[in-house]
Amino acid sequence: MGKNAIVNHRHMPSAESPRYQRWLHRMTKPLVIMLVTIIVGWLAMIVAYALPNGPVRAHVTSSAEIIETQGAFPQLVGGRAANAIPDNNTDAWMLLMAEYDGPHTIIEKSLGNYYVQRGITDAGIPGYDSLIANTRAQLDPNGEDATKPTQTASYARYWHGYMLPLRLLLEVCDYSNIRILLIAAVVAIIAAISYTFARRGLAAFAVAFVGLHTLMLPVTPMLSMQFATVWFIAMISMLLMLRYPSIRTGRLGYPCFFMLVGATTSYMDLLSYPLFSFGICAVTAYVLSHATAQTASITYVDGPDKQRSSDQPIGPGHIIGYAAAWAAGYGVMWAAKWVIGAAVLGRTVITDALHQVAVRTSGSAQQPGEAGTTTVSYWGTLARNISPYAMPAHVLLVLLVLLVLAVMIIRKGRRSGSTTVTRMFRSANPLPMAMVALAPFIWLALTENHSYIHRNFVCSILAISGFAIFGYLAVLADTVDTSQPRVPDTSGNA
Repeated sequence: MGKNAIVNHRHMPSAESPRYQRWLHRMTKPLVIMLVTIIVGWLAMIVAYALPNGPVRAHVTSSAEIIETQGAFPQLVGGRAANAIPDNNTDAWMLLMAEYDGPHTIIEKSLGNYYVQRGITDAGIPGYDSLIANTRAQLDPNGEDATKPTQTASYARYWHGYMLPLRLLLEVCDYSNIRILLIAAVVAIIAAISYTFARRGLAAFAVAFVGLHTLMLPVTPMLSMQFATVWFIAMISMLLMLRYPSIRTGRLGYPCFFMLVGATTSYMDLLSYPLFSFGICAVTAYVLSHATAQTASITYVDGPDKQRSSDQPIGPGHIIGYAAAWAAGYGVMWAAKWVIGAAVLGRTVITDALHQVAVRTSGSAQQPGEAGTTTVSYWGTLARNISPYAMPAHVLLVLLVLLVLAVMIIRKGRRSGSTTVTRMFRSANPLPMAMVALAPFIWLALTENHSYIHRNFVCSILAISGFAIFGYLAVLADTVDTSQPRVPDTSGNA
């Protein structure tokens, strides 16, 4: 026994061993990044609530009139197009928390995320009903809404990281102007990404990007703050990856990058369709890795077998690692809010958060604005979230994108030789994109309650599945013939 213990001890890495030092270095960087992210995030919330509240409240009042005119869930398109319904209820909730000016300190506001709830019933729509009732009571102190009971409620289980940009905007404008700015920002980012596609010669991936937005309709982030947060995180992350492909091999690396994307999503989002940010980044990483590998294979005289490991296409193991990194960033950032909130506020923030987690993953659901609960199943939740995409317009647009990509693949094959088509299919492993495409279905299984109730925005995660398929086909369309490695160009021409 003693001898075995000595043998085992000899095989344990000491604090001075190179293996231990490498492990310590790998663990230190993400831990430091997460710690800094949490601290900066909390400081941003403190700054948000330190801003003057007078202009904010005035602009929230005028914003309430706009939201009341449209309703909690305005039908922009109608029919089964649930993915084109702005979530005015959650936007109203965000405005309620932005205007709160109760007796709590700035530190308490930064963690408690308080708002005044007025006259809410079990069948009510909390954000929308409270905002309208509060505004009416403010404008008519002797009216019916002024007599409704009020209470100070707290939404402390989320960070609400959008609060700083929202309050900054509410200092100078109201909801209608914020929507105009959102429209301009969406157009600007799409234009910037399209310009980057052109510069990098990623024509097929540009088609895949168009295909993505035949499913994730850009009209919703243009008109809904709730929809905008995750969309902007995903698109800005994608733009950074396209503009700076060295992120994968640089000091940050993809694992830490995905961890930051997950943490930022957790910080800014209210559990709308968070998986979208992972899916967009995963597909982008896959496509870029193939573009890098193809460039390397015609640059190195010794051919593709002599490529550096960082030039190799992303495989299933990479996707699992990136998913774990994203989930770690998302989970740690969220848990940090619970822990800090419980410590500072002295309330059961953790208990409330865990209760909500249990509710959101349960098999029963209560629809907003309705009394009573409904028993839900995975297949019912799946059918409810897929139904918007079964509309003929979506089907037609997806088929059109697939047709364009198929034509690009065929043209590439003809230019490269008849046998290259087979080589193209063999050179791009479909498994990584199959894993990404399946991720939304796993998410729906884990969050049946939440995904059933809030299908208007949760269904957007299914756009990841389409984007993964489009991304794989884009790689096939952009594949070059690597059977004849060439000498690198030394003429100085790019």
